[in-house]
Amino acid sequence: MQLSNLLDDYTIKARLVPALINVSPIIVAISLILHHQNFDVTIILGSATFSSLVIPLFLAEVFRIKGVEIENKNYQKWGGKPTTIILRRTDKEYDDASKNQIYKFIKEDFQIDLFNDSSDQNISNAIKHIIAYFHRNPDDLLRQHNVEYGLVRNLAGGVNFLITQLIFWLLFTGYRLYLEQSWTSIYVTIAVLVLLALVLILKYRIYPFMINSRAFRYARTLIELYYYQKSQQKRGAATSQPNRAAITALDSR
Repeated sequence: MQLSNLLDDYTIKARLVPALINVSPIIVAISLILHHQNFDVTIILGSATFSSLVIPLFLAEVFRIKGVEIENKNYQKWGGKPTTIILRRTDKEYDDASKNQIYKFIKEDFQIDLFNDSSDQNISNAIKHIIAYFHRNPDDLLRQHNVEYGLVRNLAGGVNFLITQLIFWLLFTGYRLYLEQSWTSIYVTIAVLVLLALVLILKYRIYPFMINSRAFRYARTLIELYYYQKSQQKRGAATSQPNRAAITALDSR
């Protein structure tokens, strides 16, 4: 397998970047330990660079798994996957006329009749076919929204690991403050405490909001791009790359 396949755009932005952010205290700790031991600057920089590459590669999959666990809990809390929710008859995201047209395209393309059976299972099967369609016909906007969702989901998946590191840092700086009672130790302890508070806000306030926002935005983009491309196809227009001017509103929702 080629390296480009292992380190594609999604892997780098949605897996490695969140892992790097969530393990950053470890990388800082390694650098400080080496500095305290009077290692050469070149060795310190090399070790920091090596740690920035190896540790995220090792933990990225762990954070992804934790992110998927959060994802599944969200589906239970929301009442289903966003892609399923917005295609239900009872959902108000799209009016009946638009939904009927989407159902019609799905029936024509995939032989899935949502008019007579719009159960979650049937909608989910239709969504799988639509996703497969865009795997064969990639779209930049859809890919971007998928990466953005994966980024915040995997950040949330590794946030407990980040919090654990900061707690250890707080204990360490607090101990140094007890021993030294210097202004430097006070400033460092306060900085770590503030950073820990910010990360807790991220975990309990910001990440849940961002995950919800990104998940439903991806769902809308998926459905609306499919609707647009099929509508253009019916009119005899080329569908390999949709007209961005006609769907600019998708990116601002």
